[in-house]
Amino acid sequence: MKQTQTLWLVATFALAVGCGGPMTSNDAGADSGGANDIPPSSATELSAWIQAGSWRMWKCEAAPHAPRGNSPHGMNRICQNSIVTAAASGSGDFPVGASFVKEVYDAMGNPTAVFVDTRRSAATGAAGWQFFMRGGDGMTMENAPFCATCHQGAPRDLSFTIVP
Repeated sequence: MKQTQTLWLVATFALAVGCGGPMTSNDAGADSGGANDIPPSSATELSAWIQAGSWRMWKCEAAPHAPRGNSPHGMNRICQNSIVTAAASGSGDFPVGASFVKEVYDAMGNPTAVFVDTRRSAATGAAGWQFFMRGGDGMTMENAPFCATCHQGAPRDLSFTIVP
């Protein structure tokens, strides 16, 4: 049973990131913008957005890497939308619509979850952000208190990494 669940988890998540694994996104570093640049806000629509791999044309790190600092996310790769890219050299809060996706992988390089962090309002701190996670098994989690608690330690507006 455990092996079947694991295979199902990997197969389901592979559909979300694309058949070629993490390198199917725009690894050249360009950012296409467009209709999928700001993720939807409802959990149902966000889950479908993730399933479709809608962030794959954003600016992304070239490959998954070991967690940085005290990150609990394990092997991961960060992608950001064009709003983050445009504001990357600035300081202070990101504009409304700024969004990051963190693809998370197990030690074997198999995808396990996608996290989507989006600035939804100009409210300060965590009140302005939506934190959303979808696991490969379809389980979702939104705005868990521990997300905001950890992200408050980020160097800029609850964000730890900006893709150069």
